[in-house]
Amino acid sequence: MRVELLVAAAALAAAAAAACQRRAPAPPAPVFAPSPSPPPSPAPSPPPAPVLPESPPPAESPPPEIAAPAEAALAAEDRDPDPRSQLVTIKLIADARRKAHVFWGRKDLGEVPLSLQRPRDSGPLDLLVTAPGYLPLHTRVFTDRDDQLFLRLFSLSEAPQLLGYAPPDDARPARRRQ
Repeated sequence: MRVELLVAAAALAAAAAAACQRRAPAPPAPVFAPSPSPPPSPAPSPPPAPVLPESPPPAESPPPEIAAPAEAALAAEDRDPDPRSQLVTIKLIADARRKAHVFWGRKDLGEVPLSLQRPRDSGPLDLLVTAPGYLPLHTRVFTDRDDQLFLRLFSLSEAPQLLGYAPPDDARPARRRQ
């Protein structure tokens, strides 16, 4: 009986192997005769490029593989007069009529317009600019190069139009609890 089971299993395995190997051949792909086509028409010429007014070449332009066409319209930033100097000058500019004061932590740096001199690469300065009747302005300046920062202060009447503005807790209407 054991031998009969072995023979039946072997026959079954052989039949399965034969079934897997017997595949119907794929039908041949249809062959289409190429139809005569008209001769190709000449490609239309591209429209002429717009003529831009000539401007004087910049003092130093980046290599062509770096410069992109969109960057051609951008103005280059002024270079530091002496990039190896030990001090940087940061100028803070705002409307003088606003009497805005600049604070660095607890230290009052003075009233704008203001010129700060700091050691080069001494780290960023987180400044607070306050003026009576205006929202406080938090800003950060970097000491890696000479820079100018133009400050835009918003009055309290302009505040509700600013994205993300929320009135102080004491100015908010009280919510009713249900």
